[in-house]
Amino acid sequence: EKEGFPLRGKLSLDFGYQTGKPRRWVSLGPYAQLVFDKQTDYGQLYSELTIRNNYAYQIEKDSNAIQKRYELDTIFRELYWKKAFGDTTLTVGKSIVTWGKADLSTVIDIISPIDNSGSLFAKPEEIKIGQNLIKLDWYQANNEFNFIIVPIASNNIQTETGHPYATV
Repeated sequence: EKEGFPLRGKLSLDFGYQTGKPRRWVSLGPYAQLVFDKQTDYGQLYSELTIRNNYAYQIEKDSNAIQKRYELDTIFRELYWKKAFGDTTLTVGKSIVTWGKADLSTVIDIISPIDNSGSLFAKPEEIKIGQNLIKLDWYQANNEFNFIIVPIASNNIQTETGHPYATV
């Protein structure tokens, strides 16, 4: 695996139709979730990217502004460099912080923001997004200590006014 290709993921076609009111296409088009994970002597370079091209907005004749903003949706969920130094690990970049075993619970994991733009239809792996941070983890016996600095905060992703599923 050391010589393996560091990119993996899934490519699919998304089809989602809402049968209630309003009756409309929710998603229609190609979808990719890609993970780049490269281990080197200088540390780990990791990135997780979600790309969706959703033609439902065109079919449902949503406004041009909504089509332009949401038809091609590209989200870097994580993009960080990590290096271990003995009992200490340094992480720099955009990373999802999960302290609890229930990693979808935003009550426990308050550092990482969430993507609310498709919360009614989201796949579980799309809910959380990374926080811009510098993280220092120290492991000693059965204990783990974390020190996190967030120099430029990422916020929850919300849909804008005019979106068919706007929450604002």
